[in-house]
Amino acid sequence: MRSDVLILGGGVIGLTTACYLRKARLSVTVLDQGDLGQESSWAGAGILNAVPRLNPTLTPLERLAAHSGPLIDELSRELLDVAGIDNGLQRAGGIELFEPDQPTSEAIWTRQEISFQTLTPALRATLEPALQVGQRRGFFVPATGQLRNPRHLKALLGWCALNQVELRPHCPVLGFEVQAGRLLGVRTPQGLVSAGQYVLTAGAWAGGLLASLGVSCPVKPVRGQIVLLRTPPRFLTRVIEVGRRYIVPRPDGRVLIGSTEEDAGFEKKTTAGAIAGLIEFACTLVPGLAEMPLERCWSGLRPGSPDGLPFIGPVPGVEQLWVAAGHFRAGIQLSTGTGYLLRQMILGEPAIVPPQAFRLDRPIAGPGT
Repeated sequence: MRSDVLILGGGVIGLTTACYLRKARLSVTVLDQGDLGQESSWAGAGILNAVPRLNPTLTPLERLAAHSGPLIDELSRELLDVAGIDNGLQRAGGIELFEPDQPTSEAIWTRQEISFQTLTPALRATLEPALQVGQRRGFFVPATGQLRNPRHLKALLGWCALNQVELRPHCPVLGFEVQAGRLLGVRTPQGLVSAGQYVLTAGAWAGGLLASLGVSCPVKPVRGQIVLLRTPPRFLTRVIEVGRRYIVPRPDGRVLIGSTEEDAGFEKKTTAGAIAGLIEFACTLVPGLAEMPLERCWSGLRPGSPDGLPFIGPVPGVEQLWVAAGHFRAGIQLSTGTGYLLRQMILGEPAIVPPQAFRLDRPIAGPGT
């Protein structure tokens, strides 16, 4: 049966987009080259940074984050009600530390109207007594949160199954059928799959798929390695971030330590040097972690973009094809805003953010926000 929308990629962006399109009463099919709900969507730590308050100073990316925050809270409640799966969403706050020679985020938080407190020794002892900040400057951000990525993806899959979204795992895209600039179908091992509209949400693989259509999409894989330790419950209770690295404690005592950023192509192996570096980072901040058992380690391939902005919108030169890729470290954080924005664009509704900033053919000068 021909669906209204065929989504190519079953990670958090694809599944969330499927939810919003299905809630608009469109028929939806999601296919993936492997298991649904895997790759970088599964591998991440699930950090939900504090959400900016909507105001005229926000950049397009910040506006997308500002809309995504309330939407992910709302979707999480719906996933629990409909699929019966708790994704572990909580907002217990986070601690952000800055090296002595590193600028802090105070001005950014103030502009975004995000509440924060200076991390005094007394406040640190109250919030995280096991944490040793050394000479670093620290701040407590009460609105920082987290969710459990695997649970969130399982809940999305459950919602989709219960709402008649057709799910096709292990169904890779082999090619595209295009006639006069119009996408007619997607070639797969199961035959040609056609739909009214197509949405490419293939993460780090999006660039290669679009290249086969002669379209440039500069998304590349960036490997991130993560370590998982097991501690007593509530040994740590809040997300701790230092630059691009973090410690994320789960309520059951598991502690995630991440993450590297490596240009390693599509190689997902873990390496001794990277894992040792992450453990050293964490044990310097929380010496008590040195005695905790190592449970496992893994890696994922984040979809990076040259300017730090995702690509969201129609694919130039290919009618009926849309793309949402390049979210890098913010896939979970921006998934709801992205899915909702795609729904609006496909249905011709007013957009929650100006979509021009995320268009595939935008000029790209370098990293930005």
